[in-house]
Amino acid sequence: MNLLQKIFSCGIITLSLIGCETQSFVQKYKEGLVISEVGGSNSPYVLVVKTDEGNYSMTLINHTSKPISALKEAIVPHKARIKFKTNQVGTFTISEDYFSKDLIGSIPSSAIEILPDSTLNLKPVYENLTENLASF
Repeated sequence: MNLLQKIFSCGIITLSLIGCETQSFVQKYKEGLVISEVGGSNSPYVLVVKTDEGNYSMTLINHTSKPISALKEAIVPHKARIKFKTNQVGTFTISEDYFSKDLIGSIPSSAIEILPDSTLNLKPVYENLTENLASF
């Protein structure tokens, strides 16, 4: 083994021992109910999302693949559930958290997914079913 290979091998072993954990490269997500939204055309768009861990307060950064204006139209507070990334993972970099310990942060609009919530549509179906059964 030549000197360069030995140095490279020692570097890899050292990095693995000092904390290059695989968890540092994992994309993390949270899900929750949007309980508040604030923002206008000239001010930042802010969402407050209730999760099992607490309320996340996030300022959205506009991304062309999912414009904030479209999200504003699609999100209805107290009805919309979303899934959002809590960290940014690069190809060769350790992840960077979007949120501080107090659950406040900024997130790209493309890091949010509006979840389909079938329970919102079930009540009218059951009401009609009950009415139809009563007529028999």
